[in-house]
Amino acid sequence: MLLKDNYSAFSRHLDKNDLKLVIMCLVALWAFGLVGVGAILLMRLLSSLAAGRDQAASHGISVIESSRLDGLAITLLLGFHALGMVLLTDYIPGVVRSNLDLALWTAIFLCACLGLCEDIKTDFLSPVLRLSAKFVVFALLFWGWPTLVPDNLGLAVIDQLLKVPLIAWVSATVFCVGFINAFNMSDGANGLVPGIATAAFTVFFIEYGRPVEGLLFFICFVFLLFNVISGWFFLGDMGSYGLGAIIALYGLNGVAQGDFSASFMMVLLAYPCLDFAISITRRLASGRSPFSAPSCTLWCRICFSRAKATDHAVFWRGIKYR
Repeated sequence: MLLKDNYSAFSRHLDKNDLKLVIMCLVALWAFGLVGVGAILLMRLLSSLAAGRDQAASHGISVIESSRLDGLAITLLLGFHALGMVLLTDYIPGVVRSNLDLALWTAIFLCACLGLCEDIKTDFLSPVLRLSAKFVVFALLFWGWPTLVPDNLGLAVIDQLLKVPLIAWVSATVFCVGFINAFNMSDGANGLVPGIATAAFTVFFIEYGRPVEGLLFFICFVFLLFNVISGWFFLGDMGSYGLGAIIALYGLNGVAQGDFSASFMMVLLAYPCLDFAISITRRLASGRSPFSAPSCTLWCRICFSRAKATDHAVFWRGIKYR
């Protein structure tokens, strides 16, 4: 009884946000130790900054204000951990050992920088300019390193076409740009893509077992934990461009090297691509610009359909954090 009274008194001094933070820190401590707690606290700090704030109306089913700076949090965490491994162990990053890795991560960094500009100041770069810049980045990457492009997808007609260098180059460039935009749209609509990223990096870490995949899995898992409980973060353009580029390039290179089948990667990455295709089709069919805000994605339509079939108040209480 005394313990219950003490707990009730303690809980009255905590508001809902404090309780969320305590729960997140406890789960992160159990899963990853003090490193996980540090990651949670960094994300909490960045989510509270005035910069990068978004109104709830700018996202598909969000009903609270959130921050777009998780891409910055991911970059900082990845940089701090990589620097620590270099300084404290004999780890040599792949970008030092391999020109291919250097080119690949340079393309990823450039995409993330494009997103950061948009996160800090909305419409700082026009949609057409951002799209064109991504096409240039990936076109140069695949022109210089054509081995990243798979030419054996298991479909005879397509495989024959991909053996033509120009077709392979254009196809890979269009795929990467399209996937990054699909990733970004899904994040902006519902914030679900950290779950996809966590699943993808779990697969990549199991297959390759390198520190960088382990770091990316850790960071995405912590972010998923943070966002499921709080709903304070979206990846933002920096996070979705950066993670989308990593996953797209890992997937292409993995299929090209024979580490994964094309069908496996298609299933793993299907959700954002299907969501993107349906959203673009609906916009064009209704006479809207394909660059307009993602207010009616596949996930939003599922949620709104469910809301019509159930009591609205009960439904929105169930998703009020996202």
